[in-house]
Amino acid sequence: MLDQGVNFAQLKRFYGFSIQPDSVEELREMKVLPLREAYEGVEEIYITHLHLDHLGSLNIPGEIRTYLPSKDVVEILSRSWWFGWKQHLLPKTLSFLNFRDLEEGKKVQHARISHSAFPSYALRVDADDVSILYTGDLRLSAPHNISSNSLESLEKLSEDGVDVLIVEGTNFGRRMNYLTPSQFKELLRELLERYKRKLLFISTHPLDLEVTLTILELLWESEYIPVFENLYYAQLLDIMINKVGYVVGEELLFAPRTSKVRTLENFEIAFLGELKNLKKAVFVPSCG
Repeated sequence: MLDQGVNFAQLKRFYGFSIQPDSVEELREMKVLPLREAYEGVEEIYITHLHLDHLGSLNIPGEIRTYLPSKDVVEILSRSWWFGWKQHLLPKTLSFLNFRDLEEGKKVQHARISHSAFPSYALRVDADDVSILYTGDLRLSAPHNISSNSLESLEKLSEDGVDVLIVEGTNFGRRMNYLTPSQFKELLRELLERYKRKLLFISTHPLDLEVTLTILELLWESEYIPVFENLYYAQLLDIMINKVGYVVGEELLFAPRTSKVRTLENFEIAFLGELKNLKKAVFVPSCG
C-alpha cells in the first residue's frame, strides 16, 4: 500500500468544531480514512511524506510493517495530535518502536524529491507483471538547493522504463498565479529592505524545511536574528537540519516560554528579556 491518507473532503462533511469523531474506527466507517478491508492482504505500507492526506492514521489494522519518511520527524510531529480529532492518528501503542524509516524498505525503490513536507519521496514498485512509478506530491522547482531535484529523481527511478505512472495533481487546473522560487526570494528580500522595524513575525509550515531555510538566509542577510519560542517548532527544525547536514553559520535563537530549557543542537538559548533591543524575527507556526 502506497499512502493511506485522510480524506479532508469527507472529514469536513461530517465533522466540525462542535462535532468530533469518537474513534479511528468511526473515521474509517465515515470513509475519512481507508476502510479496514483495504488492508486485507497488505504486507507493507509506504508513506511518501508527512502531510495528513498521505500519512493518515498510524493506528493501522493488523500487524502490517509500515515505513515512514522519517520516524524521528513524525514522532515529534505527533506531539501536536493529542487534542481534538488528530489523537486518532496516533499509533495504538502510542509508540513508534515498530515503525521503520522508508529508506530501509527492500521491496520498493525510492528517491528523495522536493516538497513542502520534509522528507518526501517518489516510489517505484516492480511487480511480476507491471512496473509502477508513484510521484507522491512534489515541487518541480525547489526553493532551496538543500533539496533533491524532483525531475532528476523521477528520471533516476524510471531509467529502465515503467508501465504505469501515477502523478499527484493537487494544483492542476487551479486558477491561481503561483510564485516561482526566485520570485518568492526577490519579493521577500524587497519586503525586508523596506521594513524598518526591529520586530518581525514569520509564519511557515513547520515541515517545510526548504522554505524555512530560504527565509532564514534572507533574514540573516537583512541582519535579523531568527527566534523560535515554540518548542515543537524548534525541535522539528533542529532534527530536519541535522538530517540534511545543513550548517547553521549565523545566530539562531530558541527562547523557551518557560524556565524549562531543552538543548537543541542548532540553536542558542536566549530568554525573552534578553531579546528586547535586538532586531529579531519571531517564527510562529501556521498549524498546531
